[in-house]
Amino acid sequence: MLTQQTIFETDLHSRTFLQLPKSVGVDFRASCFCHKQTIDMGYMCSVCLSIFCEHHKKCSTCGSVFGQAQSDVPSAANGKRKISDTL
Repeated sequence: MLTQQTIFETDLHSRTFLQLPKSVGVDFRASCFCHKQTIDMGYMCSVCLSIFCEHHKKCSTCGSVFGQAQSDVPSAANGKRKISDTL
């Protein structure tokens, strides 16, 4: 089997007789590690970068334990600071 590199290393006359390999399309969409289905949005392990379609307590790939989801943690921006009147 000839690779593309060896095809271009031949002389110009021989290249006309050789057939270039056909390009294979690559699907760059994300797919979850649990169901192997393409997803638009999901959860990612920050350690091994595995992608999951649902939130899990533990990564099935590397075993890392996940914390709480960001929507469950109260935001620091929602808390108001008290400013004293005597400045």
